Amino acid sequence: LAGRYTVGNSMQKVNKMKVGNRKIGFQEGCRRNFMAGVSSAIVASTVLRPKPSLAKTSIPENFQTFTNEEEGYEISYPKSWLVGSNKKDEGPRSYSRNVVGILPPTDDPTDKTNVNIVVSPLAPDFKNMGSFGSPESVGMKLINLIDPKIGKGVLIDAYNVGDIYFAEYEAFENYNKESKDYDVKLRFFVVNAIRNPGTKMMGSNKLFSVTGVCRQEQMGKYYDDIKTAVKSFVPPPNA
Repeated sequence: LAGRYTVGNSMQKVNKMKVGNRKIGFQEGCRRNFMAGVSSAIVASTVLRPKPSLAKTSIPENFQTFTNEEEGYEISYPKSWLVGSNKKDEGPRSYSRNVVGILPPTDDPTDKTNVNIVVSPLAPDFKNMGSFGSPESVGMKLINLIDPKIGKGVLIDAYNVGDIYFAEYEAFENYNKESKDYDVKLRFFVVNAIRNPGTKMMGSNKLFSVTGVCRQEQMGKYYDDIKTAVKSFVPPPNA
């Protein structure tokens, strides 16, 4: 379905991939927009703000683990949800992006619920998330990517656990003048990590972007599952 998003792509152009008999969208140019925008937004202070007393995510019994052998990461998700994958080539092989989408089974055409993982190549000088600035600056960049002509966003939280960045934010789109409110209200939970396999070739560093999203009115149904799935993400180790 058009409008199923990935990291920083609220109200942005999306490509589509098929999951089961439905389609999930992911942003065209996500890596370039994220890198360019966050790099320009880096503030003087890049001190990490660890989340206090954050325990390891407990995986519920109704979850199962998906392992991506090619990229080396793991993520857990509800057993009833569907999984699909795609590779988006942007010129040279080193610019290929691997995309995995996970979404609940539903016939509701307005349902935007999904968790997706996008793996994108980075230049060698981007060795960790600190290269982009603090968790707060990265979180604000996600908000700034929203087109103000279509909607707005509010950053709820941004923090790090080790070298992994977390952000949670709300996005609003399609303002209705009659109701004086937005027709679509979304909640995003995002994880970003950079891993380096140890070579200096372009594309050796990789940005792992994991995003969960659902409509605010469906948070009672999906929010806990989405947040648990996103927080369960385990990136591959550095070489």
